[in-house]
Amino acid sequence: MRLWDAGTGQPIGAPLTGHTLWVTSVAFSPDGRRIVSGSADDTLRLWDAGTGQPIGAPLTGHTASVSSVAFSPDGHRIVSGSYDKTLRLWDAATGQPIGAPLTGHTESVTSVAFSPDGHRIVSGSTDTTLRLWDAATGAPIGAPLTGHTDSVDSVAFSSDGRRIVSGGSIADGTVRLWDVSTGQQIGPPLSGHTGTVFSVAFSPDGRRIVSGGLDMTLRLWPGPAAWPDLLCDKLVANMSHKQWHDWVFPDIDYIRLCPNLPVPNTHPTRFTTRPTAIHGADRPQHLWQKTVRDFPREVVIRSGAPNSERSGQLTHRCSGSEPPLRLLPTGVEFRRLGGRRPRTRRDSGETARRSRSGFRFAAGVEPNYHEASG
Repeated sequence: MRLWDAGTGQPIGAPLTGHTLWVTSVAFSPDGRRIVSGSADDTLRLWDAGTGQPIGAPLTGHTASVSSVAFSPDGHRIVSGSYDKTLRLWDAATGQPIGAPLTGHTESVTSVAFSPDGHRIVSGSTDTTLRLWDAATGAPIGAPLTGHTDSVDSVAFSSDGRRIVSGGSIADGTVRLWDVSTGQQIGPPLSGHTGTVFSVAFSPDGRRIVSGGLDMTLRLWPGPAAWPDLLCDKLVANMSHKQWHDWVFPDIDYIRLCPNLPVPNTHPTRFTTRPTAIHGADRPQHLWQKTVRDFPREVVIRSGAPNSERSGQLTHRCSGSEPPLRLLPTGVEFRRLGGRRPRTRRDSGETARRSRSGFRFAAGVEPNYHEASG
């Protein structure tokens, strides 16, 4: 291992030696005073970041290469993942294992990370899944997170702990986002790398994600905090339930119109600001169980109604100078008003609103409809 001066890019002191095989992963403690390393020699080691000297004996217990290591946010614990298909928790002060190995993955564990509050751990595996774990008990939380089609080689939490980003191996090569509370994937995969995504991270404000890949590139992606603006790039007027589910993201403070449903509507359609729920068509379609606000069923039009737009044919940009948005069968123009806090009122169905705090969109197709509120 080597320490480097972040300002000059120059090495600091001599290499840190002690592992007997290659070093696979490293992490600083939150206070910056210690380093933990994992190695193909099946061990972890602790190091004094100031002197470069090893602290105590190697941490032993894994029966195969240690692939990933991370400190807890308080610096008291370490989590490690291994090719022996397990995770282990360690006492950072004593170097002793805490409890039994965490089992559940059916193949090698490739990546691990603590949540910012230290209550959860996420792991990625060559079994193509992610798993969430209770950091206090070591028990798995919910079912595996599925969607990748190859090994999950990198994982990271957002700074608020609500989302996870993961990177897939060669045959997958995608970056994917996950909702921690539901375990569901958020939106479509982010594609662009042409090989394994070895590393992923959120920016501190959550507005960007960076990924590094086998294709020798880094890529920047818009993070969840930036999605309200992105959602305004393309508003689809003729969505199926599946398409609606794909485009409605939880934990973002916005309201979005669902203008068309695939069958005649027999229930009120409901919208909420956080998280989002929709209720309509021939039976309730609850995407997230939260308090919602009713809209009269006449507001929502069935798919294929006269003058309705086909999916993907309607676009509208929210930044700069843009034309009025023509959405819905009436052909009424919907204009955006910026910087005003949404509220409930009656309107003629001719306006749409986007607030500074996020994307809140409301529109109607009949006079005297209820406009969405935040």
